[in-house]
Amino acid sequence: MRRLAKAELLKLATTRTFVWLALTLVLLQGLTLGATLAFAPADGGRFPLASDFTQRTLMASGGMYGIIVALLGIIGMTGEYRHGTITPTLLVTPSREQMVAAKVAVYGLAGLGLGLLSSALTLAVALPGLAARTVDLALTPGDVAAILVGGLLYFPLSGVFGVGVGAVVRNQIAALAAVLVLFFIVESVLVRLSPEVARWLPGQAGSALYFPGPPAPQGTGLGATVLHQPIGGVVFAAYAAVLCLAGVVVTRSRDIT
Repeated sequence: MRRLAKAELLKLATTRTFVWLALTLVLLQGLTLGATLAFAPADGGRFPLASDFTQRTLMASGGMYGIIVALLGIIGMTGEYRHGTITPTLLVTPSREQMVAAKVAVYGLAGLGLGLLSSALTLAVALPGLAARTVDLALTPGDVAAILVGGLLYFPLSGVFGVGVGAVVRNQIAALAAVLVLFFIVESVLVRLSPEVARWLPGQAGSALYFPGPPAPQGTGLGATVLHQPIGGVVFAAYAAVLCLAGVVVTRSRDIT
């Protein structure tokens, strides 16, 4: 198992996908932080920097892009089938359960690393940015810690979630499309139509983990009633675990030739 995990780490470290997705995360989060700090009014207006909700959004900006780690996990798992490396992988390690477990461990670890990078970027930009705009921090240290710790947990869980999806749906394009459609289309529609149902879906459960707190003020058109942070974390972790277990079952019986 240890050798298999080292092999998976080597695969991850020697491909460009991880580097490009990490750069994408930094770029998107940096743009979000920079645009919010530069253009949001200091006080008054629709989303003032002095408000609790805007500052929560600022601190949770990294978690918004945690789905990148899920995409990384999908690519890492389905890439074995797409490039035909699944055959030599299983010739070296016939245990399909260990193969999936190694990928879960490695992509969870990769998610943790990206989560640390995201948290560091948030603190390095958000706090000095608020100070530069002469805006006091409306959040308590406990609020900031809850957001950052929740985001830090969301990243590795997203990696595990992605591996599980990729293990169940071996086609890379189909797996990527399914997650993107679920998170950004299906859940967005259900948030409007049936928020009590939508908040139990994986994307909304994950958002409860990295964005704890009340939704946006009435009339803004943003925000939704989500689960409490611990419950959201448990629900999202349960989705990831169930998908990985299903992936093990499917992989065990799948013909790889």
